[in-house]
Amino acid sequence: MSVRNTLSTDPVIVTSRTAGDDLALFASGAVDALVAMTLHQRAPDDDAVSILFGKERVTLEFYDVESLERLRDLADEGARRLGAAIEANARASATGDDAVAADRSGELVGGGVR
Repeated sequence: MSVRNTLSTDPVIVTSRTAGDDLALFASGAVDALVAMTLHQRAPDDDAVSILFGKERVTLEFYDVESLERLRDLADEGARRLGAAIEANARASATGDDAVAADRSGELVGGGVR
C-alpha cells in the first residue's frame, strides 16, 4: 500500500494553485526512534525508490538521484542542529542555567539547506 492508493475519509480543500511544477503539501508529523523507516524499491531496476514511515501511512517517492541527495543533506544538517541543541540544553541543565538553554536553542533555529 502507498499513499497514492489510500483513500481519505476527510475532505481535501484546495485554497490556491501552485506555480509550475511546485509541490503543494501541508502536513505535520513527528518521527521518533520507535517509528519504522524503510527504503523500498519495487524491483532492482525500478526508476523510483520510496521511503516508508510507520506502517506505510506516509510514503515519499523519489524519481531522481539529486532529490535523494538533497534530502540526505537536509537530514545531515537537521541532525547536526538537533544534536547541538540537545547538547547545549544538557549542559545548561547540568549547571542549572535554563535561561542559557533557552537562549542557545534560539541561536540554532533558522537557516537551511537547499
